Amino acid sequence: MKIRNGFVSNSSSSSYTIVMKGDPTKERFLDILGLREGSPLYNAYGELFNYCINSEWGWLATNEEEFLNALKEQYHIDEIDIQPGGNYHDDGEWLDQLKMIKTGHIILSILLSDNECDLEVQYGGMLRCISDSDHIRIMHDPR
Repeated sequence: MKIRNGFVSNSSSSSYTIVMKGDPTKERFLDILGLREGSPLYNAYGELFNYCINSEWGWLATNEEEFLNALKEQYHIDEIDIQPGGNYHDDGEWLDQLKMIKTGHIILSILLSDNECDLEVQYGGMLRCISDSDHIRIMHDPR
């Protein structure tokens, strides 16, 4: 599923949001993708998950407070209201993500460069190859 929230000229990045059920671990991520140790893609997707978790451009939320704090930090604001009519309403995408958190999902968001780092371009391509299922959903926002 691709979601476009607008266009910024001269931009060279894409935002990816991974919504998954269960523990926010590399092992769980690989299990959801059906990758087993020894698979040709196992190490590559394991490195992708580690990059998303450890990048200065990424954040992880397992509950409502972490989610709203991450949005505040991302947009450099003190207060955020994502309800309709609020100061940062986005046509319901964030409300949908918040509902998912309340049902046991975690949100992992990462901003990847489209042209500065070959590794980030590769990771973006790998994320776009993941099919949505009952256990994982990938949202892509080209900026």
